[in-house]
Amino acid sequence: MRSVAYFSTGSARRCLVVVVVLLGFGVAACGTVDSPRWSPAQAIDDVEADTFASPRTVFVVASDPGDAAVELRGRVRASRFTEVLAPSDGVLLKLVVERGDLVEEGQVIVEGETAPTAAQLIALQILELRAELSLASDSPPDEVAAAEQAIENARAELAPVPFTIEATTSGIVGLPPGSDRVLEEGEPVVLIADPESLVVEVQVLPGEGDGLQVGAAVTIAAASGANTQTESGRIERIIEPDDPTEATILSIPIKGDVLTLGDAIFAVVDIAPTPGAAWLPAAAVDRRDGASFVLIPDGISNSAGSGDDGLRRVPVVLGRRAGDMVELLEGPTAGTTVVGP
Repeated sequence: MRSVAYFSTGSARRCLVVVVVLLGFGVAACGTVDSPRWSPAQAIDDVEADTFASPRTVFVVASDPGDAAVELRGRVRASRFTEVLAPSDGVLLKLVVERGDLVEEGQVIVEGETAPTAAQLIALQILELRAELSLASDSPPDEVAAAEQAIENARAELAPVPFTIEATTSGIVGLPPGSDRVLEEGEPVVLIADPESLVVEVQVLPGEGDGLQVGAAVTIAAASGANTQTESGRIERIIEPDDPTEATILSIPIKGDVLTLGDAIFAVVDIAPTPGAAWLPAAAVDRRDGASFVLIPDGISNSAGSGDDGLRRVPVVLGRRAGDMVELLEGPTAGTTVVGP
């Protein structure tokens, strides 16, 4: 007997529904493969976006860079300071004060002890060698005793002698040495800075500081630690390097209410827009063969002068850069729709 497989009318309807649902999911999945990934803040109308043959990001030229700013790192230094020098060769035993402390002239800031110089050690070795020769040559007892006394005197002169170093002026302590640091006579041990001369020095790598100008507002905070307060300042000097591949130095005076000498800092520099200039995300600018341009929809796909996607190249002249935004000195005006490369 042969088995016969069949479906009831109800079963057939249920299978048809399942097939239709599966086909629907398939179509939806296929429809998302090549769909553009627009940024809600930058995308134009979906109908207009669908005219492009390949997925592209769409931007709109702005009249200002928005909240764009340049974020930099640096350190608090002083433009006026005094070096406190070691009075003799020795070893630093203790730094009595800490970096950032305010000290008065005459205040003890370092405790140390003397250490023998190379010349003194050589002189002792010579005396010891002479004493050995005297013993080996059966010298008279008085000569041997004199040699031994000379060695004893030399060793006494080499014994460590404690000393202190005092502040030669009033100010803020900076650049403390380590507690086991060997000192050399005339070597700077501590800097004492004028509290009125604190400045933040920031190194700006090539391409990072195109939007920076003297007078620009800066917000400064400690780069590490629990201190979350900030200080405000303005760029006073921009020191350009002779070599364009080297960093530019920014000098920003501060009051020192929050930060102190030697602190590592994090600075945010506001970018003031140029009147009449337009701004665009740097990702929207295409660069080829040494030229910069943007792509603007022509409205009619493949029309004369357009590319494969109905886009027209418009040359641009770029100015400053602020974060992810770039200034357009020449090119499309604010409100123009630009398609990313």
